[in-house]
Amino acid sequence: ISSLTNAQEGTSKWIDNISHRGLTGNVEASNTTKILASAKSDNLKVSLWINDDNHVNLIEITGTITHDGKEFSKLHISPE
Repeated sequence: ISSLTNAQEGTSKWIDNISHRGLTGNVEASNTTKILASAKSDNLKVSLWINDDNHVNLIEITGTITHDGKEFSKLHISPE
């Protein structure tokens, strides 16, 4: 989260019947190695949804993501 550039408030999202604030920004793929250790991509768009207790409940990474030989355009990460 600390490596986000061009961060701005994003759209809200309902998760498990609770409203979450949205935050979007850009990140260089080299800053995502803790999440995607073997991923190869360019700059990525990251969206986060945070509840009233400041817990991140969903992360969406959008861009060309190559991981284990497969290519993805979007990745969702949740605490579940």
